[in-house]
Amino acid sequence: MISRRYNLRRSLIAAASALALAWANPVFAVPATGFDDFIGDPAGTVLMRADELIYEQETGIVTARGHVEANYGNRILLADEVIYNERTGVVEAVGEVSITQPTGEVFLADSLVLSNSLGEGIIDSLTILLDEHTRLMAARATRTNGNRTELERAVFSPCEECEAVGAPLWQITALRVVHDQERQRISYQSARFEILGVPVIYLPFFSHPDPTIERQSGLLAPSIGSSSEIGEWVELPYYFALAPSFDLTVTPMITTRAGVVMKSEWRHLLDSGRYIIELSATNAERLDDDNNSLGGHHIRGHVFSHGSFELSNQWDWGFNVELVSDDTYLKRYDISNRDRLTNNLFVERYDGRDFASYNGYYFIGLRQRDAIGDTPIVPVLYESREVFDRRAFGGTLGLNLNALMLVRTDGSDTTRMSAELTWNRTDISDLGQIYTLFMSARTDLYYVQNVPIGPGQDNEDEVILRGLPMAAFEWRWPWVRQQGRVRQVIEPIVQVVVTPLGGNPDDVPNEDSASFEFDETNLFSYNKFPGLDRWEEGPRLNLGVRLAAQTLGGGSATIVLGQSFRLRNDENFDDNSGLENQRSDYVGRIDVRPGPYLDIIHRFRLDRDDLHFRRNEVALWAGTPDYNLELGYVRLADDQIATVLGSREEINASTHLAIADRWSFEAGARRDLVGSHMIDSFAGLIYEDECTLLELSYRRRFTRDRDIEPSTALMLRIRLNHLGR
Repeated sequence: MISRRYNLRRSLIAAASALALAWANPVFAVPATGFDDFIGDPAGTVLMRADELIYEQETGIVTARGHVEANYGNRILLADEVIYNERTGVVEAVGEVSITQPTGEVFLADSLVLSNSLGEGIIDSLTILLDEHTRLMAARATRTNGNRTELERAVFSPCEECEAVGAPLWQITALRVVHDQERQRISYQSARFEILGVPVIYLPFFSHPDPTIERQSGLLAPSIGSSSEIGEWVELPYYFALAPSFDLTVTPMITTRAGVVMKSEWRHLLDSGRYIIELSATNAERLDDDNNSLGGHHIRGHVFSHGSFELSNQWDWGFNVELVSDDTYLKRYDISNRDRLTNNLFVERYDGRDFASYNGYYFIGLRQRDAIGDTPIVPVLYESREVFDRRAFGGTLGLNLNALMLVRTDGSDTTRMSAELTWNRTDISDLGQIYTLFMSARTDLYYVQNVPIGPGQDNEDEVILRGLPMAAFEWRWPWVRQQGRVRQVIEPIVQVVVTPLGGNPDDVPNEDSASFEFDETNLFSYNKFPGLDRWEEGPRLNLGVRLAAQTLGGGSATIVLGQSFRLRNDENFDDNSGLENQRSDYVGRIDVRPGPYLDIIHRFRLDRDDLHFRRNEVALWAGTPDYNLELGYVRLADDQIATVLGSREEINASTHLAIADRWSFEAGARRDLVGSHMIDSFAGLIYEDECTLLELSYRRRFTRDRDIEPSTALMLRIRLNHLGR
């Protein structure tokens, strides 16, 4: 009796182990006689369950029937019936056979038979679930060495079946398919690529990685298009998976009117960070600014690279490189629409509230009016902020340091060193009033060179020292009321800032504060200029109010409105900036969000006298993630930006619509209302499901930039999962 129970257990274990292991790892695919030692290992225990177990001692056949389940490690076998012959070592499973592998793959079959070597087997009506959507199906399959499956009359597809046509969107059918799990590759012989069941391409030999592969060298999905600028074009990217930590993508762009553009992207992941290098080059025809041929060819191209690395828990460093052969190359080949390139090297340290950073900059202007000699080079820009732990008179002490070196190849140079000691204290009264006291003392040392002093006179060098003390007081009193489902807030704000007059000597150059805009974001700034070269001088009073309401349902509305007053006019602000007089323009923002489907933001600046809009900007977003509309309007009529560029008024709109199941439509346009002409427009039709992305896009550019004329472009992008994604 004991002997019989042992033999039954041994036989069942052998049969279950054979089924669970022979289709996965050949290391464990041993003959049944090798299980004597194997079953003694607790880690190798096979658990088997069935409605009925029968052992025929005379024939040596073990039969498990009804909901058979065999578990070994992470492998699971399910079947209606399992038959194991001890004498021949043959294992047979029938009836809805399922084998789940540790990798996640699932084998489904009507029946399977394993030979006594357990390294070979035959399966009828096999379906391999490679991942959630991807299937490899065959009428008959042969398994060898525990990792190689050969399929006859097979079909591969990551797409779900379309009910209307009874076939997936796309699939590959073949007379013979080999799935090599060791190489993680699927190979085809006499294959056909079908769309909705209709053959479109015949492929005598073809292979691709199986879904377990995340990175493997090979062709990626191409892109094709047509442009009135460069003609018809096609991009054929090839991906090189050189190592786990770095790779390379090379993309020839073949055009009918502009030759061949070679593009590449190098990516490298290090222990301390990562960097990327993008390159392109072409041997292009020489053209003048009117797009006329000058004869001959020249090399055009670009280099973009950026990286970020960790030196320690507090220190980082990185770089950004942007170089191009000429001003219009990036736009002509649709690489980038930027009109200024920035090259930067930086080192940063962050420690709680303290920070320090070093930056070096080299700028390249791509606009026609940009002159190389006037473009500044900044080899040194150092900034640091330290907040002292020890409090003084109930407040916080801080030290700000700044150093700048700015040079030009044809123009004035500036070297600046600045140090500022600050003290800040905030208190809240029993009634909820918020009081803030702020004081600072700043000193700046300038050394300026090649400063023009007048016609016919030599440029001069000069050393300038200035001291800039400041004291400020701010009072806020937020009033909060809950009325029903609405929470209301009224918060008046009063800020008084005292600084001496005359803080901006004429000899101090303005390098970092030339671009200035007065709005609600800097109304309560102690110094409204964005940089250090210009100082807001003289006593002033800033007044404002914030009104807010929020509902329990998530709706909200916020209004911010304010104005600035000073004892005398500040000539450091340009005319029409809104701050040039003793009484400033009104600035404000209205933000209304009645619910998750609508958001309206209105930012404005109103003339101090007649309340007409001197800046008017409206942004609207309405809809859901599937159906939405975005509108934008901006008008800059009289501020200093308009003084440089002329009055600006434009409107833009864009929309995203989920027009059908898996289909979406996007479109947008931008129009110049001052010049009464379009700037650009685009539209796109997108199909995306679990296996495919199709995108057909259109773009029209209405502006001209030297040899780049107004153009129209049409592009088709295709992505098939597991085939060059």
